[in-house]
Amino acid sequence: MIGKRYEDAKIAVLDVCERYLRFRGDTEDGIDVEFLKTRIKEVEDGRYVLAVVGEAKAGKSTLINALLGEHVLPTGVLQTSSVIVEICKSEKKYVEVHYTDGHSQTMYDDPSTPDLDEASDYLRQVGAVKDEYRSSQEHEKGRSSTDIPVKITFGFPLKYAFDGLRLVDSPGVNAVGGFQDATHGYIREANAVLFVHSLDSPVESASFGNFVNKVVPEHTRETLFLVLTKSGKNSSDDIDMKVKEARRLYTKEINQDRILHVDSLLKIVSDEIKEFGSATSLKEHYRQQEQDLKSDKKGDEASTFEAKRRLLNNVLDDIGYDSDREVVQSELRKLSNFDEMERLIDDFSSRAPWIQLSGLLDSVKSGYSNQTAHYEQDLAVWEKKKKNPQTFENDINEYRGQLDEYQFSMNEFGREVKKNYSGTSASYHQKLKKIRDEHISQIRSAASLDAAKRELENFSNSIRSLCDDVAAEIRIRFKEESERLGGEFKAKYSITMPTVDTSAIDIKAKKEAYSRYDVPRSPRGAWEWTQKIFTLGLKKFTEEKTKYSDNKHLSNFQSDATKIIEEKSEDCPNLVSSLVANYEKSFRSDLKTLIASRTRTLKDIEKSKAENAQILADIAVTKQKEEDIATEVTRINDMLGDIR
Repeated sequence: MIGKRYEDAKIAVLDVCERYLRFRGDTEDGIDVEFLKTRIKEVEDGRYVLAVVGEAKAGKSTLINALLGEHVLPTGVLQTSSVIVEICKSEKKYVEVHYTDGHSQTMYDDPSTPDLDEASDYLRQVGAVKDEYRSSQEHEKGRSSTDIPVKITFGFPLKYAFDGLRLVDSPGVNAVGGFQDATHGYIREANAVLFVHSLDSPVESASFGNFVNKVVPEHTRETLFLVLTKSGKNSSDDIDMKVKEARRLYTKEINQDRILHVDSLLKIVSDEIKEFGSATSLKEHYRQQEQDLKSDKKGDEASTFEAKRRLLNNVLDDIGYDSDREVVQSELRKLSNFDEMERLIDDFSSRAPWIQLSGLLDSVKSGYSNQTAHYEQDLAVWEKKKKNPQTFENDINEYRGQLDEYQFSMNEFGREVKKNYSGTSASYHQKLKKIRDEHISQIRSAASLDAAKRELENFSNSIRSLCDDVAAEIRIRFKEESERLGGEFKAKYSITMPTVDTSAIDIKAKKEAYSRYDVPRSPRGAWEWTQKIFTLGLKKFTEEKTKYSDNKHLSNFQSDATKIIEEKSEDCPNLVSSLVANYEKSFRSDLKTLIASRTRTLKDIEKSKAENAQILADIAVTKQKEEDIATEVTRINDMLGDIR
C-alpha cells in the first residue's frame, strides 16, 4: 500500500515528539521548542506529490483511476485532460476549480442525493478539453476567457494509508493548445514523476527522451519512473522483451529498477469483479454497457467496456470460465502488475519526508542528551553537598568557572569559523566560479527554450547544493569541536558540558539566509525565475509589434538568464556570509541559554537548606528521570536505525 511504511513511521515519530514535549516541560535543553513545533506541524501537514505525465492518450488518467479504484478522471480516444488535476485525501468528495481570471468555484457531494456523484461528474465535465480548444489556434483565441480552468483540486477518500499523498494528472507533454507548458511547470515541485508510455507505441519514445533531456532538471531524474502501460495485450515474453529494451535504451536517463510495465484496465477489472457474483456476470455487465453506449453514440466510452471484456475473456481462457471469483480477481491483479508498481513507489517514497522524520528524532535525542547531562551534574552536586557541606561553596564556584571557560572557548571557535567563510579565499569560491561558468555556457549553447529554462533551474539547484554543502561543513565543525572540547572538560573536571542542537540551527540558519537573499528554497522557486524571464521575452515582442520568432525569443531568454546567473553568483558570497553569521549567532545564543540554565540550577542547590533525607529524595527523583530518558533514547535509536 502506497506510503504505509512512511505513515506508520510518521505516527511513531510524532508520538515520540509529543512524549518529549510533555517530559521536557520548561527545562532548558538546547531545543528551540517553538521551532520544533513548527517542524512537527510541517510533518503533520506534509504531502507527497506523485505526478503522472506522458504523451497525450498514453493512459495517464486510466492509470490514476486504477490507483484510486474508481472511475474519476475523464478518459477517451481524444486528448481528454485540459488542466492539472491534483487529487488529495478527503473524507468527503469535493472539486475546487481555479480559473484564469483568479476566481475559484467549489462543488461538494450532496449527502441528500447518495445515488448521485456530483463531485466526480463535475470533475469530468470541467476537466475535459472542450472541442473548441482542441486545436492550438482556437485555444490561443479563447485563452483569456474566464471559463478556462488552470488547476483543479479533487478531494477524494483515498484508500491509501499515506494521508499526505497527492496524485496529479496532467495534460500530455505533447498536448495541443499549449497545455504542455502547465505540465512542464508542475513537475518541478513533484516528489516523484511517473512518465507513462503506451506499449501500443514503440518503446523508443522521442517524447520521453525530449522530456528527460530538455525539460526535466537534473535533480528530478532521481525521482523519475517510466511506466509502460497497456501491457495486457502482450504475452509475457513480449512484455519482458520490451521492458529489457526500455532499460537498455534509457540506461543513462533513469534507474533501471524504476522501469516497469502495468495494465490499468486489468487492475480496474480486478476491482470491479468484487461487486459481482461471478466473472461471467461481470462480463455480461460489460457487454450490456458496451451496447447501450454504442446505441447512445458514445463510441469512446463503449470502446473502454469492450477492451475490459476482452481482457477478462483472455484471463478466463487461461484459467477456466468456471473459476471462483476470488481466483479470477487474484489473477487479474497479478497480471496488472500494480502490486509491483505500488511496492516500488512505497519503497521509494521520498527522501525529504524521511529526512524530516530523522531530523525530528535527532532534535529530540539532543534535547534528552542535554537533560541527562543536566541531571548528571545535579546528582554530582547533590552528592558533594551531602558529603561535604563545608566545602560545597568552593565546589559550586569551580563548576561555574568551568562552564564559563567552555562557553568562552566555543565562542572563540565560532568567531574563527565565521572569519574563515567570510573572506574571498574561502574554499567554496572556486566551486562557485565553476558553477557560474558551466551554466552560462550551457544556457548560451541551448538549442531550445525548454533546454535553456531547464539549465537555469539546474543553476538554481547547483547554488542551493553549494550552500547546503557549506552549511553541512559548518554544522560538522561546530559539532566536532563541541564534542572534542566537551571530552576534554569531561576528562579534566568530570563534568558533562551541554550540547547545542546543531541540526535545528542548520535549518533555521539556511531559511533565514535563503529568504534574505532571495535564493529559491525549492524547485518551484527556480521555476518562478524561468517563468518571469519567459514572460519578459514575450513582452519584448509585444512592445516591438514584431512577428513572433522562436529564435528571437530564445536569444532574449538566454541574455536575461545569463544576467540572472551573474547576479546570483555575485550575491552568493553574501548568502554564505549570512548563513555562517546566522549559524554562529544561534549557536552562541543557544549555548548561553544552556549555560545560564545550568548556573541557575547550581545556585538553587547552593541555597537549598534541605536535610539529608530530602537530598536523598531529590537524588532518587533525578535518577528516575535519567532512567526514563535512557528508555526513550533507546526507542529513538531503534527508530533511527529503521528510518535510515
